[in-house]
Amino acid sequence: MSKVDAQKYRELAQEAHQRKIESWERSDTDGALSQWGLGIQVSEYQTWAQLAERDYISAYTALAKDGKLVPHKEIETKYGWCYAVFESFEEAKKPDGKILRFVGTGDRAVKNKGYEKITVQAKSRVTLGGSGWTLFPIIVPVDKVFTPDNCQIVE
Repeated sequence: MSKVDAQKYRELAQEAHQRKIESWERSDTDGALSQWGLGIQVSEYQTWAQLAERDYISAYTALAKDGKLVPHKEIETKYGWCYAVFESFEEAKKPDGKILRFVGTGDRAVKNKGYEKITVQAKSRVTLGGSGWTLFPIIVPVDKVFTPDNCQIVE
């Protein structure tokens, strides 16, 4: 999907909403699936509009040491989510990069390992989260690994 301004996304959302209403009126020929899909499309376009108003920038939590960004990414393990800390930002970007240590996502776990949580702002995009019938739009960072080049430290 190309980047357009917030007003264009609102127009697309309104058009999808109108198609959804028309689909309900033709319920004898349109099924629930098309109405469900149009509802998701409306939500997705509204979320894109909100993101466009913020210049496609959102805030995220990142890992730091002494106020400097640490090469890491969040990964899911069999025990839940954690931070995987890498030797360099290049290693963190690799799918099979060598992990130096795992750090729990809780405040105490982060502090006990000598790190701190900071807020960064980074370019973002909208994708669908959930599964099955429970799909919903979510805002995610464009880059999976925060680096000094692709984000700005806020606090």
